[in-house]
Amino acid sequence: MCDTVVSFKTSDNKKSFFGKNSDREPGEIQFIDVSIDPVKEFKENPFYESLSKYTEGPLINLKEVFYNFKHPYKAILSRPVWMWGAEMGVNEKSLTIGNEAVFSKEKPSKTGLLGMDVLRLALHNTSNSTEAKDFIINLIIKYGQGGDGGYKSSIYYHNSFLITDGKEAIVLETSGKDYAWKYVKDSASISNCYTIKDNYEKMESGDIQSGSGNFKKHFEGKFYTFFSKGNVRQSYTSNYLMNNDASLDSLKNLLRSHISDSDKPGKTMSSICIHARGIVKSETTASMIVEYGEGSPVIWFTSSPYSCVSTYKPMVLENAFSDDNPFLNKEYSISYAKEQQVNSYLFAGNYSKFTEEAAESRDNLEKEFESSVVDGKFDLQSGMKIERVYLERVKGFF
Repeated sequence: MCDTVVSFKTSDNKKSFFGKNSDREPGEIQFIDVSIDPVKEFKENPFYESLSKYTEGPLINLKEVFYNFKHPYKAILSRPVWMWGAEMGVNEKSLTIGNEAVFSKEKPSKTGLLGMDVLRLALHNTSNSTEAKDFIINLIIKYGQGGDGGYKSSIYYHNSFLITDGKEAIVLETSGKDYAWKYVKDSASISNCYTIKDNYEKMESGDIQSGSGNFKKHFEGKFYTFFSKGNVRQSYTSNYLMNNDASLDSLKNLLRSHISDSDKPGKTMSSICIHARGIVKSETTASMIVEYGEGSPVIWFTSSPYSCVSTYKPMVLENAFSDDNPFLNKEYSISYAKEQQVNSYLFAGNYSKFTEEAAESRDNLEKEFESSVVDGKFDLQSGMKIERVYLERVKGFF
């Protein structure tokens, strides 16, 4: 399960922020993929861990669709190793998209395009929020959405999307081939629940006429939505955004939140940073914040589970596709994600000790990264070396 937010509510009105925690099954690797040539990459290696449920299902549907488009735009993606699609990403035109699983009364299709494949198709083929919204709508109407989005277990669902280009943002929610969308004014959040009621710009449904009716009430399946705790988390993030100016620090605090008085990891899905424990079979696998300002956007990524113990590193969009970006190398990126997973499990398993002895060092490192982003540039290779020194020192505490 996931949570995705966007906010234009900043103290100086010069910035906006996108943020997402990607919550998936424990053990699944999610890595940073800097995609330079999506057509070549798709032909050569559309995934890095082969799962028959994907290769014999969603990938077949994707192959029927893929070559209908030119894929002109590069993108920075946070994606599971076993699929082509992404949980969240930013393209070279500064377009950012995150998606959520939503549970409808309408039974999800066993076939069709995975929401994450839809998301990546939109990033490679559209340049702004409106184009992306129209592109996604046309995709799901023409080709349908569906397929098994689980890693080791199975999960079928419909999708919602939060789309922004830094200038405007759009919430798009779907059920099968039905959809509704709205513009974001100050801020918005989506989770594993429907949020659009009668406050839409447009709705198209075979069951309820556009211009009347409650999209959420009509489509939302209460059983799965209740157990996902999507409404609980969406209410929390929405209230947080309304009551706080958006900043890099405030977005980090939100995405690291456990929604508890002690702010320690809980044993339910009612947490923004979800920890797999007990009956909870989901965890925050990766986190990303996109900071829009007067210059090139800065992508702050973890490439690791549990944002509460992870470090957000900056990747400046303008320089992300240059040869000195280590994440251009897929083997490096996947190896980095695997190593970070081990570290995060160690830190989260000793959460109290981490907060007492390591959190301050982590926060200081992030401040050092912030001050090192100068004139739209950041030396990512040096940043990775500095983080490695920090990690080796912190691991000595455990």
